[in-house]
Amino acid sequence: MRVRGERSDARRSRTALLRAGAELMAERGKDVPMYEVARRAGVGQATLYRHFPDRSTLAAAIFEEVLDDLERVAAADPDDPRAFDVLLAAVVDAQVRMHGLVGVLRGGDRGLPHMVHLRDRALRLFAAPVRAGRAAGTLRADLEPTDMVILMTMVEGVLQGVPGPQRRATAARRALELIRAAVAGPAAAR
Repeated sequence: MRVRGERSDARRSRTALLRAGAELMAERGKDVPMYEVARRAGVGQATLYRHFPDRSTLAAAIFEEVLDDLERVAAADPDDPRAFDVLLAAVVDAQVRMHGLVGVLRGGDRGLPHMVHLRDRALRLFAAPVRAGRAAGTLRADLEPTDMVILMTMVEGVLQGVPGPQRRATAARRALELIRAAVAGPAAAR
């Protein structure tokens, strides 16, 4: 996300910090030292803290970028009964890629407006696809967009303690298969 009025070198630094933060948290989890984020981004610690005063602020900014991508997926064809499945797969893939970020976001103060906003924004992604899937009978009639919190928590539980991105991806694929079976409606079996 581009910050209006920001100098080009500041935008480059911010982009590098977001990329480095996402990579390091995905590789090593939520407790990666902030100085390592600055080092990988090729900027000084003062630059890091000018953009992101703490780890949860950095994680929220990374999560916002992930949400931007997921919103594009959700907007592609929200009324298609298969839209839920496409979006669910994209969300699970994002969870694998941003595995360490979920812990940072969960550890942050949920009462902070930006955390509440991000959670609400993530849940809104599923409103139209869930509605379309229920109407077509491809999803359970009682499935609600808020159930995504439960499903994503389940996926995160599966990913906990699984070493390495390849193994996490394999575990996530299996979790996705099981979730698909659990949320399927009567028309999905046809």
